[in-house]
Amino acid sequence: MSDAETALPLALRDCAVRGISADALFAFQFTLGPVSCAGVSGLIPKPFGDRMLSHSRRLAVAALRDNAGVEIGYCLGVAVDAAGARLRDRVLSDVTVGTDEFWPRIEEFVIGLAGRYLLLLRDGREDRIYGDVSSSYPCVFDPQSGQVGTTLLMALPRDIVESEAVDYQMAVAGTHRMPFGHTRDRFARRLAANHYLRLSDMSEHRFWPRPGEVGDTDDTDAEIAAIRTRLAQIMAGIVTSDRAALPLSGGNDSRNLLACAKPVRHQIARYFTQTHNRNSRVDFRSAQGLAQMFDIALEHHGAGVEFSAEQLAERIDTYRLTTGFAVPPLHTQNKNFWDDLGRDEIVMLGNVMEILRATHWRTGDIDNRRLNRKFGLKRCLFVGGGGFTGEFVARWLPDYNTWYDGLPADAQRKYIDFGFLEHNLPNLGISLCGQMQNFYLSPFNDRALCARSARLPLDYRFSNQANTDLLALAAPELTEVPFAWEIHSGKAA
Repeated sequence: MSDAETALPLALRDCAVRGISADALFAFQFTLGPVSCAGVSGLIPKPFGDRMLSHSRRLAVAALRDNAGVEIGYCLGVAVDAAGARLRDRVLSDVTVGTDEFWPRIEEFVIGLAGRYLLLLRDGREDRIYGDVSSSYPCVFDPQSGQVGTTLLMALPRDIVESEAVDYQMAVAGTHRMPFGHTRDRFARRLAANHYLRLSDMSEHRFWPRPGEVGDTDDTDAEIAAIRTRLAQIMAGIVTSDRAALPLSGGNDSRNLLACAKPVRHQIARYFTQTHNRNSRVDFRSAQGLAQMFDIALEHHGAGVEFSAEQLAERIDTYRLTTGFAVPPLHTQNKNFWDDLGRDEIVMLGNVMEILRATHWRTGDIDNRRLNRKFGLKRCLFVGGGGFTGEFVARWLPDYNTWYDGLPADAQRKYIDFGFLEHNLPNLGISLCGQMQNFYLSPFNDRALCARSARLPLDYRFSNQANTDLLALAAPELTEVPFAWEIHSGKAA
């Protein structure tokens, strides 16, 4: 291997050895470092200050400029702005390089974005990286080399130094998630959600939520109406700018996505349901009712084909490489479900909407004495119930307390919600890097929607009334379609 190739991140060295492009293994990913990683890897190079951004040809990248036309950076991935417009090459009219208002106005802009994205921004004096609300587009940085990438192998131009704090083998086996930004490497870190990365010293700084943003409200009607308007706006921004698909099931989340997409439902390229067991077949029956109510065609994908032991081993090995040894393969990875879907669509998922259902709270009483920081650590789901031992608590509760103390006071009161956003959901973002056919995102992955959800009374969310009211407001006709659980239990008419 040449000197130029040994300077590449580990991911691209692997591609060079195999003689394949990065899009074959690291689709939709990027690396940022001192040298261009084009050539054998097939990435597209772009300058970023004294560094070079090299990104997958399949990754959407928008160039951003200030009001004088000075290039200030890039948006990687898919973002919809506060006005509902898909972010393409853009001049930010109220941003001026060299002024004291540059970063405050940048942060206002970033906070208004929805989708799955990462922003690389610079004002000529400082370079920063900002991500989405749940780190659904991940970012790993290596303080040793100064390299940054989507996943661990895209961020390391050196050999892995095994971490003593975590065991990656437990992570890829699915028994232990990587907590608090740890990676398999001792030094490389995953950028914390709602923190920006300052590249000069590789330091992380929280920028959201702002104090007072998630205080309680009793005006549930106004909040639900605002959630409906914003979610519909985001979905319209996606489906009118790109080819998008929506998976339908018999549950709350995809049903409410469909309801809020009602004005643009015929602009969604296709709808589909995948079945692989009895429960998913019941899901399909409910989804059929939703599709018929909206007069849309629904594709049905079955269980797919079984892989040989050799094929399965290769598939799992590839998944571990593309996700940076951080997560186990998705349960459908053993079959070809995702391969059936074609390529290069935006697939809209219902994830993140769990915050509207208060899924991770054990009660609707926010002042219940059983709600404490130990419970908050448990609901981060770093381990399953059997793994949540006294030893685990002693090891990681101090890190949880440090995270908790960094939240504004009103957000501390909603700490279960923010633990879900910042510790639980990033695991999903990493797993999506292993899905190389299409670009997956949640339209609900938006700071305004998450803040509005967290403001709602906990008992209102925990009882599922918030979801019920959203559906009734956005598409009351869909309330007539039985849920999968109703069909399963025989309660459906």
